[in-house]
Amino acid sequence: MGLIVEVKKFPFSFALRLIKFQTVTVVVLMLLTCAVLFFTPVPFLVVTNADTTLLAYPILPGQFVVTRYIHSVELTPVEDVFVIRGGVLWQWEERVKSHNAGLPVAPSRNGRFLTKDGWFVFQGGRARFPIIHYRVGTAELGVNELFLPPSIVLKLYEKVPQERLRLFVAMSPLVGKIGRSFILK
Repeated sequence: MGLIVEVKKFPFSFALRLIKFQTVTVVVLMLLTCAVLFFTPVPFLVVTNADTTLLAYPILPGQFVVTRYIHSVELTPVEDVFVIRGGVLWQWEERVKSHNAGLPVAPSRNGRFLTKDGWFVFQGGRARFPIIHYRVGTAELGVNELFLPPSIVLKLYEKVPQERLRLFVAMSPLVGKIGRSFILK
């Protein structure tokens, strides 16, 4: 009692058509994936002055944007950490080295206070900002910097000293932004 199996050979032309179909399918899927990636709106941090867009930088969910300056009275660094969520800038935390002259001394109602690596850290608070108006100082006063992921440091006090900037979030597809140069870069 044996089992007899009849094997038919596929014609060579059928195999070629199958390979061609698979290749076309893969290419079409790759093109559709690229189209979705390039045409789907993503959040950009936009920095403008009175009349010019100085920077438009894509920020992925969960990435932080940090502003740093030297406090004019205390002469100590202050860092504000923001995350983009829902098209606005949410203040994740503020880090200071001292507690006087207008600097925070207690956490907000929805926040917490901790010390970390020599910083006084105020986390949470649920502060959100559609637009941040940011006054840039000079190398002598302010020393304002902007930190972007993954490790970009923009020395605003050198590039746009004594300017009043606006920082906000704009949704835009990547397609129009790739290869574009901006004044702050």
